[in-house]
Amino acid sequence: MSKRGWWILGGVALLVFVGVPVASQVAAENILKGLEDQGFAEGGEARLLADLERVKAAGIFAGRGTSSDAAPTLNALIEVEGPMEGTTPAWWAGEDAFAAVDAFKGDGDPWLDRPEVTDGYDLTFIAGWRGFDHWTWDGAEPFTSSFKQNQFLCPMAVPIPHFLAFRSLAQVRLAQGWSQGDIPGAAADAEHLAMLLASTDTLMGELIGVAILQMEDRVIKRALAEGKLTEAPPRTWTTEDLAVAKTALLAVAGVYETDPTGELAHTLNARAHELPGVCAAIAESAVAGSLLHDPVSHHWPGEHDFRYLSVGMDDALATSGCEIPFARLAWTELDRGYGCFGENTGALDQFLWMPYARSTVVATIRSIATANYLGPYGKAPPAR
Repeated sequence: MSKRGWWILGGVALLVFVGVPVASQVAAENILKGLEDQGFAEGGEARLLADLERVKAAGIFAGRGTSSDAAPTLNALIEVEGPMEGTTPAWWAGEDAFAAVDAFKGDGDPWLDRPEVTDGYDLTFIAGWRGFDHWTWDGAEPFTSSFKQNQFLCPMAVPIPHFLAFRSLAQVRLAQGWSQGDIPGAAADAEHLAMLLASTDTLMGELIGVAILQMEDRVIKRALAEGKLTEAPPRTWTTEDLAVAKTALLAVAGVYETDPTGELAHTLNARAHELPGVCAAIAESAVAGSLLHDPVSHHWPGEHDFRYLSVGMDDALATSGCEIPFARLAWTELDRGYGCFGENTGALDQFLWMPYARSTVVATIRSIATANYLGPYGKAPPAR
C-alpha cells in the first residue's frame, strides 16, 4: 500500500475510533438536555406524594393481604401474551371470549341494557375467588419455569398474563347484577377483581384495576339516577379519587426513570408496602431498564455516566422489600445476549455493547416514555 493509502486508512480509523464516539457523546448530551425538560415540574414531586397519600387514604384496592394467593388457581386458567406451556386457558380468558358484549360500546354503557347477551355467560366461578387476597403470578408455576426457559429472551418478550380478560369479567358481572337486581353484589365482585389485579404489582394490572373501578362507579351512578338503587353501596373512595389514582400510579414509574437516586425515590422505597403503586413502578422500571443494565452499570473514562440509574434500581430492589420475582430476575439474572429491538432495529443491540457509541442509544431510550409517565406532574405534556 502506498504512503497515501496508509494515511487514508489511518484517517478512516481515527474517524471510527474517535469521531464516532465523540459524535455519540455530543448527541447523547443534547438528548439528555431535552430530558431535563421532561422531568418533574416545580412542586410536582410533592403533589405526586400527596396524591399517593390520597389514594392510600381512599382505600382503593382495599382487601389485599398475604394469606391466600390466587396464583395456583389463576395461573393455570389465564391466557398469556406469548408462547408458554403449562396453562389450560379457561373459556373466559380468550381475547374474543366476550366479543358479543364488546359489540355494544358507547356513552352510557349500552352493554348494561343487553341482558339477552350478558345473562348468557356463567360467571358463578367468580364466587370461588373471593377468598383470595393477592395474586403473585410471577412467584408460581408455570411462570417460574418459563422464566428459566426463556432466559435468553428480551425480558419484555417473556410471557405475562393477559390481564384484560379480567376487565371483561367485571363488565359482564356488573351487567348481570344490573339485570338480575344484585348491583351491590356485582360491585363487590368487581372491586375484588380490581384488587387482585393490583396485587400483581404490575403497572398494567393496576391501571386495569382502576378502569374496573371507574366502570363500576359509572354503573352505580346510573343505577342511582334511574332508581335501581336508593343508595350507593358503601365505598371509601370517590370518582375524583379514581381519576387521581390513574395519573398517580402511572407517574410513580416516572420517578425511577428521572431520578432513581433522589429524595422522592428513597421515600417511596422506604414506604413501598404502605403507598400504592410503588412496587409496580419498581417492577416496571426494572424490567424495562434491564435492557440497559450493562450499559448503565459499566462506565468508560470520558463516557457519559449513567451509573446512577443502575445504583438507583439496585437500591430500590434492596430496600423496598417488594416481592416482584420476575422484575428481580430480569434485572439481576437474565442473560444479556438478547435482541430486544426486533429484526429491523437489531443493530441497536450492537451499539449497546460499544463504549461511547452506546451513549446515544441509552439517552434516546430513556427519553421516550418519561413525559407519558409523569403526565400532569411533569414539565412536558404527554406525547400523543
